[in-house]
Amino acid sequence: MNWQKNFNYPDIIAQFGDQYPDQAQLTAILKNYKCFQLEQTHSAQVMHIRSADDYDIAPDADAMVTAQSGIALIIRTADCFPILFYDPQAHIIAAAHSGREGTRKNIVQAVINKMTALGAKSQNILVAIGPGISTPFYEVDKHTWDCFCRSTGSNHHFPYLDIRQTITSQLEKANMNPANIYHQNQCTFSNQNYHSYRRNSTKLRQYNWIALK
Repeated sequence: MNWQKNFNYPDIIAQFGDQYPDQAQLTAILKNYKCFQLEQTHSAQVMHIRSADDYDIAPDADAMVTAQSGIALIIRTADCFPILFYDPQAHIIAAAHSGREGTRKNIVQAVINKMTALGAKSQNILVAIGPGISTPFYEVDKHTWDCFCRSTGSNHHFPYLDIRQTITSQLEKANMNPANIYHQNQCTFSNQNYHSYRRNSTKLRQYNWIALK
């Protein structure tokens, strides 16, 4: 998804990754930005990036928020869902990594809480949910299934989980405008253009990013 094309906002650059660019190509694309990544741990922890001097060592977290220009927020995925946030009125952006555990812990609510604390309004926030594993390929054991459904209050057909739909429901419950929720409906498992940990235990990742110009 090209946010400039879909949302027509000239003050951001944002993109979901496929197998390209790799990290070296990404560095070239974002050469004019200070890039931040996280030690993603499947948490609901959200970091506030206040300046380009923050965090020389990647912190343990799964989402970032900033209101500073010239900073790129990068999320790595290989079946989990990258989620990009933007409030065009408050000029605040965020990026989140939401897999099964991040979704179970409702990381999107934590991101929205952090954004609104900085001045964003939930009804103004645009959200794009990128490529991730689809329901037919996401089978789990009964304990995992029970825990996820109990934590999220969602209904799924055992032994499968629908992570994308659960994220969407969480966003709507967080007072998001449903019209502001966009999807790049690609399955990382079935589409060979994407890295998928479930398909072949790859260590490679998609790089997904958003930045304020």
